[in-house]
Parts: sequence; C-alpha cells; structure tokens
Amino acid sequence: MHTPMLQVIPQRHTMDCAVACLAMVIGKSYEDVLMAFDHNVIRYGATIRQTQAAARVLGYRLSWSRKLGDLETDTGILSIRSSNWKTDHMVVLKDGIIVDTDATLWDQDVFMAAYSAVAMSIMRIDKMEEN
Repeated sequence: MHTPMLQVIPQRHTMDCAVACLAMVIGKSYEDVLMAFDHNVIRYGATIRQTQAAARVLGYRLSWSRKLGDLETDTGILSIRSSNWKTDHMVVLKDGIIVDTDATLWDQDVFMAAYSAVAMSIMRIDKMEEN
C-alpha cells in the first residue's frame, strides 16, 4: 500500500517523542499537536491513551494493537522498549523505515539491533473522526 510523504518532525525536549510522532503521522505542526495534549507532555511524556486522546482532539483516530504485523510494510507509531532507556519511546514506522524523533532514519531491523529495542505496540491511523 502506498502511503503519502512524511515530513520529519524532531522532538524538542527529552520527553516529547509522542508529540513529534503524532505530528509526523497526521501531517500537523509540532505546535498544533502539542496544544492538543491536556497535560504537560514536555515534562511527563505521554501514554498511548493520552496520544490517542490528542489525536481525537485533532480529528483523527488511532487504533492501538500489540499485534505488530509486518514491520517491513506497516506504517504507524511504534511504542518501543529498551533496557538502555529509562522510559519507553515512540518512533514512527513507515514502510519498514523507522523515523526516530532525533530526525534520523533507520531500517527497522538495524534500529532494533542498535538499541537492543523491542517493539511493544503500534498505533495506526484508523480513520478521520467525524466532526
């Protein structure tokens, strides 16, 4: 399946990977997405549910699944875990390429190996919300 072009949007703080990822997958600005969160995401980060809620504010629905499917062809926001990090991290997966929120691009296999990371779940754009 062909997916539209993705603009890379880096995170600006330590805990705002969800803001950058959501901005990338829905094609909105970092600022618009930041304002859609109802808590201090810069300081505390965001859970899956908080990210889904912010997407709804912006008119999008994200479906969440622990079933990852084929990472070589899938697109969405991956929640990943590594013993190298204090907290889980979100990255964008687009057709087998990981777009990390430090604005680097990786083959998903190389990224996972480099960080000893494991993909925990994925959020995909399900459909646009009716307003």
